[in-house]
Amino acid sequence: MERSIKIISYNIDGLPEEIDLMQLPWYLRFIGWIYLLIKGTTKIRVNDNGNVLFNIINIGKWIRSSGADIIGMQEDFDYHDVLMERLYSNYFCGKHTGGLLSGGISIFPYLRLKADGLNLVLNSDRIRIKDEEVHSWKKSYGYFSHANDKLTRKGYRFYELLIDGVVKLDLYLIHMDADFYNAESNTDISGDIKARESQLKQVVEHIIDRYHSNYHNPIIIMGDTNSSHKYKWDIDNINNNLLKPIGDTYHLKINEATPTNGEDVDRIFYINNDHSKYYLFYTSCILGDGEVNGLSDHRPFISEFTLKSK
Repeated sequence: MERSIKIISYNIDGLPEEIDLMQLPWYLRFIGWIYLLIKGTTKIRVNDNGNVLFNIINIGKWIRSSGADIIGMQEDFDYHDVLMERLYSNYFCGKHTGGLLSGGISIFPYLRLKADGLNLVLNSDRIRIKDEEVHSWKKSYGYFSHANDKLTRKGYRFYELLIDGVVKLDLYLIHMDADFYNAESNTDISGDIKARESQLKQVVEHIIDRYHSNYHNPIIIMGDTNSSHKYKWDIDNINNNLLKPIGDTYHLKINEATPTNGEDVDRIFYINNDHSKYYLFYTSCILGDGEVNGLSDHRPFISEFTLKSK
């Protein structure tokens, strides 16, 4: 028995064009007043990628026409409802943690926004969610610098999915720490690299724990890794902290889906388990082009797999 599934990873760049610090909870609005005294405004420009509302509407239309079964999104913040309005007739989604400010503020272990920007959208005719877990990264880097990763609750989501009422699939949707590397200025990004190393180890630890607890579903890891094929430190991190520990685990075999028309920091890995009733076979993979160009600062990562019964 064979079942084909189409999977898309897409950082949709859904940060608001600007935020007003006076929208913070009342106990934090003093930050807005201080900023007003210094800058003469309480508003901060956040996203310069054109008309974000227009972009999100068209991303929603494109997803609906894509025929995808699973769409894992990053940076789905303030335009979530607008996006889902275009998708509800064909798709449903998991837990959404809110807009950048509307999602709320957490105090511990440090002050940060609760929203993680992650969203999994699923074909309502084929997919069901059996389990969903929201995890924050144990280690991030950069509060008011280095892409401000500590300001939001970035992390990963774990899902156990049921496909066509028959096949179980584990899926990890991730958004790892970014950096602003500039070779000319020789910017120190050692903190970002260590954060990404820790984050991969955290995901792998969850995978191995489930393996030893006798969960033997095929596995997809997808999302914005902020890890480039261009840099040795990113290559070493993927090899040493993802590929090797999974490959060293008896009965687990990991591979990467590689686009035929370029590469990006958005990536999809797939893991098969010798004990599983089904295997994942990689069919094709491309980066989206044409009508989706410029709608986000990332291109959609489109891959197709076949699930085959043993």
